[in-house]
Amino acid sequence: MDKIKVLLFAADPLSVPPYREDRLLLDEEVRRYRRVVRASANPDAVVFDLQLASRTDDLLQALNESSPQVVHFSGHGGEDGLVLVGADGHGTRCVDAEALGELFQLFRDDVRVVVLNACLSLPQAEAIAEAVGCAIGTPHKISDRAAITFGKSFYRAIAFGKSVQVAYNQACSALSMEKFSPKERPRLVVRAGVDASQIILVPPRGAPAAAPEPEAP
Repeated sequence: MDKIKVLLFAADPLSVPPYREDRLLLDEEVRRYRRVVRASANPDAVVFDLQLASRTDDLLQALNESSPQVVHFSGHGGEDGLVLVGADGHGTRCVDAEALGELFQLFRDDVRVVVLNACLSLPQAEAIAEAVGCAIGTPHKISDRAAITFGKSFYRAIAFGKSVQVAYNQACSALSMEKFSPKERPRLVVRAGVDASQIILVPPRGAPAAAPEPEAP
């Protein structure tokens, strides 16, 4: 079976002085994703390419190197966009929806879905979905625990051969069962003409791999 690659960007510059945010549990998040995939029906089908302390140039470098099917961002988000590390390794650099939409337009032939596990990331997800067809973002703030719960359930379902739509539904169900606030629920955004229930990244065991979607005229 062909493997799918999840390019996982992580950045937490706001926990470093002079900022005062609590440290994000990025290491625990990645650990849980890998564990649920290993316990799935297709334990070798999903590979996580982890990029820590991500800068803006890291996005281009890793997207060129990896040609991933899934791109995942874990970190902080806000009104100015996703919060990455500054180019010199200090401070922050915010990347807004317009810039991300332009970036992912360049990689639309490879990337099938983008997951933004960050607060206030829905505008960025909407811009990215217009480029790649399918993205997930959060309209409100989301806690570390809720983000990990959502992501863990999403990737478990993907590794069991479920569609992006079913994986999203299962992840939302996990949040409900753990009594997280509805405001912490991410939102799945799809471009007009795209059906997330037909996007299966890991074919179930014994099923032939899906043919690539035809390019839009």
